[in-house]
Amino acid sequence: MKTSEYFNFERKRPRIEPAPEEIIGVKGPIMELAPSGSYRIEDFDIYDELKSGPLIEVAGPTEDGFDFVDIEKLPGKIFVSNLYPGTPRFKTGNMIGYYGLVDFRGDGRSLPVKEGSVGAIFLSCLGRTRGKDGESETEKYRLNKELRENVMEEAYKVLKPGGILVFEKTKREDFEFATRLGFELKQYKVKKFFNTDSWSFVFQKQKKH
Repeated sequence: MKTSEYFNFERKRPRIEPAPEEIIGVKGPIMELAPSGSYRIEDFDIYDELKSGPLIEVAGPTEDGFDFVDIEKLPGKIFVSNLYPGTPRFKTGNMIGYYGLVDFRGDGRSLPVKEGSVGAIFLSCLGRTRGKDGESETEKYRLNKELRENVMEEAYKVLKPGGILVFEKTKREDFEFATRLGFELKQYKVKKFFNTDSWSFVFQKQKKH
């Protein structure tokens, strides 16, 4: 990764506690029938897998952290990529602040890093991005699905063998696309609402044998 002026920003992230998990074994429950909850494949510990290579958050910073990891327990800094340095201000009551600062600029569909060099990619809420005004719901859905697939393809390229993709607050269909790329599911979480589901996944790129 090239040295950049954007790498000098100090980032502040809220501390979160990962959700308790049910150990499900390799076969586990059928995902279509999984109740709301957090599940982990046996013998997988995400902290053991995040010990080498840069850690990159795409389209961040995620203001409320990640469900699967406590940022403070990670062995290194997460470099946050977005299309511009700095993030919009948010307002809560009478308080105005920033979610965080961006370390470098880069399109998640074409990251400025070497292929096979990254330890982990963190994604969140790409399934909630909106299209332009005037576009039909069908077109917004198609473009958003294409965006998510392009970002997953890029993640697979830049991750080293054994690298981790954390993809939170997205759609179940992303599981199917990721497994076709060659990712292996290691953890997942589902929240079921009245007429929709919210899915989060931890995938691992296959290790070389």
